Amino acid sequence: MRDRSEIGGYQLVQKIGFGGMSTVYEALDGGGNSVALKLLHPSISADPNARDRLRREVRTLRQVTGPYVAQVIDAETEEDDAFIVTELIDGPTLSVDVSDHGVFIGKDLADLAKELAEALQAIHDKGVLHRDLKPSNVMMSQRGPVLIDFGIAQIAEESRMTATGLLAHTPGYAAPEVLNGEDPTTAADWWSWAATLAYAATGHAPFGTGHSPKVTRRVLTGECDLSGADPVVAYALEAALNPRPDRRPDPATVIGMLDGSIEVDEDYLILGPRHAEPADTLPAPVGDMDVTDLVTDQGEPPQFPPTRPMVPPGYYAPAPTNRYETPSPYDTSGSAVFHPRQDSAVVAQARFDPRFSRNPVPLPDWLRPAPRRPVVVLMLWAVFIAWAGVLPAYSILAFAAYSLISSIVGVARDALIRARLERGGRFRGESMSVLGRLPLSIFGGLARTIAAVGSGLVTGGALSWFLHDILLMSNIVCVLGGALVGTLVAWVYPTSRASRETTRLLFATIAPSTGYRLFWVVLATALLSLALAIYSNGGEPDWTPFSIPFVFN
Repeated sequence: MRDRSEIGGYQLVQKIGFGGMSTVYEALDGGGNSVALKLLHPSISADPNARDRLRREVRTLRQVTGPYVAQVIDAETEEDDAFIVTELIDGPTLSVDVSDHGVFIGKDLADLAKELAEALQAIHDKGVLHRDLKPSNVMMSQRGPVLIDFGIAQIAEESRMTATGLLAHTPGYAAPEVLNGEDPTTAADWWSWAATLAYAATGHAPFGTGHSPKVTRRVLTGECDLSGADPVVAYALEAALNPRPDRRPDPATVIGMLDGSIEVDEDYLILGPRHAEPADTLPAPVGDMDVTDLVTDQGEPPQFPPTRPMVPPGYYAPAPTNRYETPSPYDTSGSAVFHPRQDSAVVAQARFDPRFSRNPVPLPDWLRPAPRRPVVVLMLWAVFIAWAGVLPAYSILAFAAYSLISSIVGVARDALIRARLERGGRFRGESMSVLGRLPLSIFGGLARTIAAVGSGLVTGGALSWFLHDILLMSNIVCVLGGALVGTLVAWVYPTSRASRETTRLLFATIAPSTGYRLFWVVLATALLSLALAIYSNGGEPDWTPFSIPFVFN
């Protein structure tokens, strides 16, 4: 488009953004006030249906108000240049903010979730869907996060842009049901809200980036990457990103888990409110009650206290004051009912054991990340590298075998955790479920191992060749350098994540205390000393069991 200095009476200052639907300018109105002018794509301007939709939507959009939404100030719907004018938000986008200042944790993440939920609900209350909620459509201002570009996707939905492919939901932030061709709903917006929170909590897109079919497949199957997030945060957001809308918690429940006002139990995802009544006054089990029925309708946002004891799974005990009976302000029509799993034995015991209403239940052990043992890992890695210089062929075979086994275990464990999250905790028949999925786990582990170990072999082999044929270094140095770089590449390769998780669990088992860790360090030191003694006596790499010396002569 040609450079312009004025559109519709607004003086353009600079271009500040662009996309498939609009180009955004910083502009000055007649009073010299800074505004954001969104010049809509010519495909919208030229489409009579889109023009009509624009006229209808603008009237609605101007009614959307709130501290966390960008106010629509003006719009042009009749001239050749169709545009919308909103207040100019001073601040970076959420994606830039996370990149510059790091991820959101604790109270900051919970506050972000509440404020974005308030913004999204303000939009929904006026009958508007956002349809493109993502980190780049959240501005971080002095007053908090501000949601922008709401309703723009709706305006363009019926235009020719859909036919030309210019209008597309952002991969990784569009709900599975939308990708399956269903009409967007408030539930789809809430799914995008959870994906945006996942980005804020981890610093990366939960389903990957780009327009790759892999991103779509991960969204449709619920394979979100929440590595780096607190276990409880990951627990809450993975539930909110479930590909099945009927299995997602409502927004108030997600916020409750993020700010700690709703505890996460080993066998049940959701437990009752804080300050519960004694167990003998508890009402009957709620069964399949919608969690939104556990609050009254007073039209105020929920306010959660900072700490809470637990109540029996499947029960709701009213709080002693109205402060804790405040309702969820978030519309859950067309979205989730989150059903905690019931267990008759536990429920029966809860009726007669008041401790259930006071004792908090810790995070389940199967959700806790394994502790890191960097000293032990580095020592054993050094031993492996040292002996790779003595017996390189056996070392390669041993590394590949361990990578394959640990990857298969990791893939199977990931599938089991997803099944537990879906069912609300441990369930009967877990062993049969794992065995039934074993062929898939083996195939997944094998594919991941081939990619990781293959990359390591290629990289390590190339470095060994360079050191030997170009720099003319000794055989030992070439093999050691190749082993060092090759194993490092294979270890950090993206497909090795399951193997790394399994390794951390293994070391947590074999080195649970300082005494055990000291034992492994002493053993590693002894093995390392033996390898160094072989080097000092002039030892050369022995490529047994390979009969052909296909490397360094």
